Amino acid sequence: MKLVNTCGRLGAAVLLLVACDNSTPSGTDSGTMMGTDAGTMMGTDAGPMMGTDAGPMMGVDAGPPDMNALMRQRAANDRANAAFCACDMGSFATAAECAAFGDLPALDTCEDNAFTAQFAGLGAYFTCSAAAYETWAGCYEAASCDDTALGACDDAADTALTACDSLFDDTAGAAFGDSIDTCIETDVVGAAGTCPDDTGAVSTTGMSVFTGTTVGAGNDLEPPAGCHAIDGGGGSPEMAFRWTAPADGTYVFDTAGTPFDTVLFLQASCDAAAMSLGCNDDRSDTDLRSAVMATLTSGQEVLVVVEGFDTTSAGTFVVNINAM
Repeated sequence: MKLVNTCGRLGAAVLLLVACDNSTPSGTDSGTMMGTDAGTMMGTDAGPMMGTDAGPMMGVDAGPPDMNALMRQRAANDRANAAFCACDMGSFATAAECAAFGDLPALDTCEDNAFTAQFAGLGAYFTCSAAAYETWAGCYEAASCDDTALGACDDAADTALTACDSLFDDTAGAAFGDSIDTCIETDVVGAAGTCPDDTGAVSTTGMSVFTGTTVGAGNDLEPPAGCHAIDGGGGSPEMAFRWTAPADGTYVFDTAGTPFDTVLFLQASCDAAAMSLGCNDDRSDTDLRSAVMATLTSGQEVLVVVEGFDTTSAGTFVVNINAM
């Protein structure tokens, strides 16, 4: 992670380029397509390519800085995601769910405000990268799910992105990152709240037993040691709910359907020192949602806690609970 903890969020292409020092992230646990813990689609930082009107590449003029560049880049990233997910939706239930992973409106607002404030220094850079992303998306759409063609799109994008680097203002970029950090601290992660967040324990099973948003919630509980890749947790807001086992048995709690990288854990009560009953960061190497299995007795009450991997992983969520 560099500058701000937003590197690797699939929907935040801008942050991959600015907050991550314009380099392809590697090893960051957040938000990529196909569940790889890295950056944008297929792990590459997409940028200008194939002769787009996107900046200093091949002598092409990017044109004047565009106040809508950030929205254009985000929309193009969404197009590329949709094109890729139509070919391979990985562990997601549908192509639409796959394409929506990483769309986090609260963080988009933080980005938009930071971009407006730093437009003088970063407008040209984002205008360059926006045009590039648009051509990258078109390249993906035209690839017709051909792996070789998709790889060529990525290779061209990665190379061409470097051509925009001369337009990047380091001072404005640092201020951009600081502004997003502040926004996350004040608008995404809220003040300490009450635990639990429900009004009474339920014993329902099935899909979407618990739903809501973590945006604005407090960071009051942390997953047990060894569960989370970040020591002490990622500092993200969480929601906690009480659930009572309706019968003796083994139950699977998961966050499938949630559009961000989650951490899910169970404990005996709201007490921070309460016994842990299970914790999971990623369901698999290719799925950044979470799943916990627990064997419980009839009437046993557990606290179900859902949070994001880090402070940029926040938004609407679902928790599903099913008996095995």
